Amino acid sequence: MSGSEDENQHPGSSFRYILDFTLYRPRDLILFFQPLQSGNFTIPLKPSDIYNLAGQYVENFVLEIKNELSSFYDSIQIETILNALREISKENDCSYDKAAQIVKENTCNIPIDEILNDLFNRSIIGNKKSNGHMVFKCREPLNSAEVYKLRQEYSIVIQNGFKLYLSNRYT
Repeated sequence: MSGSEDENQHPGSSFRYILDFTLYRPRDLILFFQPLQSGNFTIPLKPSDIYNLAGQYVENFVLEIKNELSSFYDSIQIETILNALREISKENDCSYDKAAQIVKENTCNIPIDEILNDLFNRSIIGNKKSNGHMVFKCREPLNSAEVYKLRQEYSIVIQNGFKLYLSNRYT
């Protein structure tokens, strides 16, 4: 990397790694780093510290998401959606059709396309293009006419924070 490039924008940087667990909201970063105030971490953070912070963060992150979802779904529907997400996360390059099938098998009385679009608009799921580029609604360019929408021709991926939560909770 040349000296003129911004270290925080490099795809392999620690900061980018941290951002990928969040929805790019300032409150997510505050929540992510909140455990630092305990004084149990040394600066600079080691990779194991960052992973530890991520594990603590995702518990609170998913609790916030569940609270958001509770405005639109009942508790049983939320749990069935989480079960569907867990199954989708196990798939390698999960197609839209496969994700829809999983949602259909795991959820109750909610239209499949409605659930998948809602999860995409909340950035819980995203699309993975054939070139490997991932598209999440929270990363939509602010000063652009481009609007990110869930595309059926691309694979479905689970947002990293949610994926970590699911792997910690259901393995």
